[in-house]
Amino acid sequence: MKQRSLQSRTWWICECRFTQGHSRALADLAEAAAKDMGLPESDVRDTRRAALVHDIGELAIPVATWIRKSPMTAKEQDTANLHPYYGERALSALGDEAAGSCVLVSRHHECLDQSGYPGRVDGTDLSPAARILAAAEVFETAREERPQRPALDDEGAASLVRTWVREGRLCRDGAEAVLSVAGQPSRRNIAPRLAGMTGREIEVLRLIARGMTTREAAEELGIAAKTADNHVQNIYSKIDVTTRAGAALFAIESGLLMR
Repeated sequence: MKQRSLQSRTWWICECRFTQGHSRALADLAEAAAKDMGLPESDVRDTRRAALVHDIGELAIPVATWIRKSPMTAKEQDTANLHPYYGERALSALGDEAAGSCVLVSRHHECLDQSGYPGRVDGTDLSPAARILAAAEVFETAREERPQRPALDDEGAASLVRTWVREGRLCRDGAEAVLSVAGQPSRRNIAPRLAGMTGREIEVLRLIARGMTTREAAEELGIAAKTADNHVQNIYSKIDVTTRAGAALFAIESGLLMR
């Protein structure tokens, strides 16, 4: 009986016409948006990996919950909302190598205003990668058919995403990056290019733009203070600023401190 139950749940994720190809489509979309936003290579990698397995926690939920054509009961909805938690638990067994993706899996239904699930975290706990993945999930799911509703076209899905942005649920910059790479007209401000900075330089810029000293940034990244200072000087040269305030403004305008 348990084997049959597992087979039916695996079918829902891998073979059902409503969900077949969903994770790969989401991975392509979220990865492209992360690259478009100039996230470090490690973040881009974690975003793609997380997207590919983001719904693995659905294996812990009875398949009947997902295939019913009528709305879920309150109890069923509460159970279904736990699938990111179950996914995180499953992936945590893979150890440190999967740590970044593991966190993203747990966050893919969270919202800036704490209306998401399962943890109802707020924006301070949502990294740029998490914000991109959440927006990509809303867009990609909306344009796919589900048992209880038809699919939206791309314009309708984009409209839904922007409604969530206006309501304070999704990050504007993350959402616009997703919509832009999905071929929708982007409404975000045109940000300065990232000036050829390396992934490490972008990480340092993010930290000093948030108010960290060079030494604090070095400790956060596990590098020498002198190395961090060299990164700061390279950053200043590449983005043509001479002060931390100027660097912080560049980071904000470039979407590195996502709003």
